[in-house]
Amino acid sequence: MNYTCSDSIASLATTLGESAIAVIRISGDDLIPLFSALTNKAQPQPNYVLVTNLSNPVSGDELLDQAVLTYYKKPSSFTGEDCIEISCHGGNVVPKNILKVLYEFGIRPASPGEFSYRAFLNGKIDLIQAESISSLISAQSDFDANLSLKGVVGKNSDTLKNIQSTMKNILMKIENELDFSESNTEGFYDVILDDLKNVQNKISSILNTSLMCNKLKDGLRVVLVGPPNSGKSSLFNSLLGYDRSIVSDIAGTTRDTVESWYSINGVSICFVDTAGVWESSDFLETKGIEKTTEEILRADILLIVDEQNPQDTLDYVKNKVKHDNVILIKSKNDISSSEKVENRKVLHVSVKNNIGVSRVIEDISNIVQQNIKSLPNSRLLSSDRQQNILQNSFLSISSILEDFHQLELDVISSSLWVAVESFESLFGVVGSEEIINDIFSQFCVGK
Repeated sequence: MNYTCSDSIASLATTLGESAIAVIRISGDDLIPLFSALTNKAQPQPNYVLVTNLSNPVSGDELLDQAVLTYYKKPSSFTGEDCIEISCHGGNVVPKNILKVLYEFGIRPASPGEFSYRAFLNGKIDLIQAESISSLISAQSDFDANLSLKGVVGKNSDTLKNIQSTMKNILMKIENELDFSESNTEGFYDVILDDLKNVQNKISSILNTSLMCNKLKDGLRVVLVGPPNSGKSSLFNSLLGYDRSIVSDIAGTTRDTVESWYSINGVSICFVDTAGVWESSDFLETKGIEKTTEEILRADILLIVDEQNPQDTLDYVKNKVKHDNVILIKSKNDISSSEKVENRKVLHVSVKNNIGVSRVIEDISNIVQQNIKSLPNSRLLSSDRQQNILQNSFLSISSILEDFHQLELDVISSSLWVAVESFESLFGVVGSEEIINDIFSQFCVGK
């Protein structure tokens, strides 16, 4: 998609349909003539909200709506250009009519992401902030929205720019040493080595943190596993608060996986009910058990449900469990003949009598909270593009450290420049216009 910045653009910033208001956004080099034509006022007052009858800017005599207009004078606007925001009545008719006359006045319909593209070109945001805006708009959970917002306001950019600044300082030290030093450089090598290890550790931490944040963003899989007829489906339905899985006294009722989404601590949770874990010669039951095995491998949290001894079930599947996020649940506590002893490692649950279900949710919440607390206050990387750039920079520095004591300073300097230049493309110094266009074309129209 090719963007041009020599004209004025307009777009609906809200969705069409019945609503109290709709917002139309306009951006261009000089919008004072348009503002005057819309409002019959000579000069707009910047950053001032005006309630006015909206006139057709072409004919001048047609009443379009009674609306609220806000004028932002360049460069103090989102795009860095003159901007007008029209808050008009919602619905399908009024916004369309206003856009129609704007286009007749010579304003062009905006392409997807074109407002943000102009903000980027005018230095109002960098590429990391732009991609964070896109992530914020598409966020599916409070957790993801909060992390994306940190990127929008520039905290992620600041962290990465600090690392870039550190690398540039290392380069300055090396170049100064090459230009002026005639002494033994052994001690200098040690200083540079420590500096590079520090940068490597920071980048590694960001990459690892971002992987976990992306996992939380996409949602955690909480998988219920246990023998047939152990109460998995009943607990599954109780956790969700409605009947999602079929429940019966017949063993093997659930033969496929059943999924449903929930939110805990602002993080999306996918609860997965599975077929019973047991030996069977039945073809369909065997297929169900194979799917259960796949889900155990994919699970972020396992709920081991067994009315006799959940530890036995865990022992049965433990070679497939890759983490410690396991909650043992002794089910059907209302009919169990086992002694009801308080055991911190095993939750006693009765769906029938509503005993212990809240404890299960509490334990899941604690695991989610522990994952969140282990992370910094920002996701840092909000796109695959950023992830790839950081990974390439990490590999560049790692290759320097691998052969550090065999390399001359000028070789170290040349290799480090590769990492620094990679960082430049994080913020917007990108050689290909196609890459820039691809980033902004994924935005919605009006942003």
